[in-house]
Amino acid sequence: LAMFDRAAQVAPRDARGPRAGGLRSAQWGEVELAEPRLTEALRRDPRDAPSWHALGVVRFKLGDLAGAEQAYGAGLKADPASLESHLGLATVAVARGDAASALVHYDALCRARPKHGDLRLGRAWALLKLSRLVEAERELAEAEQLGASARAIRAQRRLLATLKASAEAQRIR
Repeated sequence: LAMFDRAAQVAPRDARGPRAGGLRSAQWGEVELAEPRLTEALRRDPRDAPSWHALGVVRFKLGDLAGAEQAYGAGLKADPASLESHLGLATVAVARGDAASALVHYDALCRARPKHGDLRLGRAWALLKLSRLVEAERELAEAEQLGASARAIRAQRRLLATLKASAEAQRIR
């Protein structure tokens, strides 16, 4: 790490030193050390979408949801096709319980990777939270067909059954 920091000092405009140090620290699980290095790398090269994603992961692990969201958003601006940034934004939205925002990003992910069952589970979760039960049920069937986690599907189907029963009870009243 000291060598990466030295490289960053020797070449103050080059993002490679702090980027390498930040990525290495993040990889080692030393998120407190990674955050300032990645921030510096991105100050030097704000178009580096993979570094924005790494900074988002680091900030998320530090419990800084607003900082993670900002980093993932900047990554998406740097590369509008960045699936990692969409996944990061969906993850932050789920952590906040913001199903509408999560759905926006899961929709983008599912368009890009239509055969990825676990992304369908994320989309189904958002639909369940938004009480869009018919769509959620279809999404769970699609996730199952695509080989998503059977345990997660069972859990979401239990939630779906509970929500349907509650909606039916409300309708009867």
